[in-house]
Amino acid sequence: MENISETIIPYTLIKNTYNDFDCTYHSHHPMEIVYSLKGLATIYVKDQEGKETHILIKSNQFAIVRPNVNHRMKYQGKMIVIELAHRNKELPITSWLQKNEFVQNVPSARKLLENNDSCLVFNDTQNIAYLLNELLSLVYDHQHGIQSPFYEVEYDTLLRRLLIKICQCNRLLVDKVPSNKYLTVALMFISENYARDINILDIANYVKISAVYLQKLFKQAYNKTVLSVLTNQRLLAARDLLLNTNMTIASIAMKVGYGNCRTFQIAFKNFYGDTPCKYRKLNLNDSFIVYRDYENTNKTADIKQKQFIDINDVSN
Repeated sequence: MENISETIIPYTLIKNTYNDFDCTYHSHHPMEIVYSLKGLATIYVKDQEGKETHILIKSNQFAIVRPNVNHRMKYQGKMIVIELAHRNKELPITSWLQKNEFVQNVPSARKLLENNDSCLVFNDTQNIAYLLNELLSLVYDHQHGIQSPFYEVEYDTLLRRLLIKICQCNRLLVDKVPSNKYLTVALMFISENYARDINILDIANYVKISAVYLQKLFKQAYNKTVLSVLTNQRLLAARDLLLNTNMTIASIAMKVGYGNCRTFQIAFKNFYGDTPCKYRKLNLNDSFIVYRDYENTNKTADIKQKQFIDINDVSN
């Protein structure tokens, strides 16, 4: 069986801010991941009969567009777009992954890849944005002369982690989870009040059920506690403020519901792996494009070069 790192190519990688981006309908053999860091993205999909549907992606949500799906997109905000495909463009990446030994041993990954929906949408409950940033940086450095003897291992590991974490994210639209009205109301209350000093009792009282029953519903739907979902919401909002404002760390902590800055810093590091200050420094210089020509995978270009060049000449 072929290794993932030797087989799955990153065709297009984009991280940029768009004021009003709109593309025409198109299809391609790579699988596309569209992540909204801030703002809105609308994905329009046409089925074989020409019927159009559209899906709205908000901040901290992402979508996976399956290979060879006829689609177009409109962006307004800061987006990450990554296209991944098999080296053989006649073989869809999803088909290859389904037969891969790694996927065969991960039931949730098999279920995800076996889904035939044209577009899958998720809430980022597993820090997918961080993994996408890691992948962007790794591939960009590799293609621009910063050679690492561990590139293949790092790339392979990142793709595996990304697939697993996507499987653990809360799916939207497709499975329509949660359909339970109590969960829907609870999540709405959390999204609107996470910046306040609230706890599980406040949420349960608003929903008008017991805290014990609410906890049970969250464990069944997400395999998470109410507190962890509330914490995730606060830290996702904190990340957005870190990368898009000049607010101090202490001000951000207060803004997202932490009365104690030290508690916020510990929670942030546990979730993202870096302190808020370090995370901001590592992710501010983040506007670049790496692109591979679909017809000639030996050619690449980026936003700095603004032209196609041979991959072997990138470091020169």
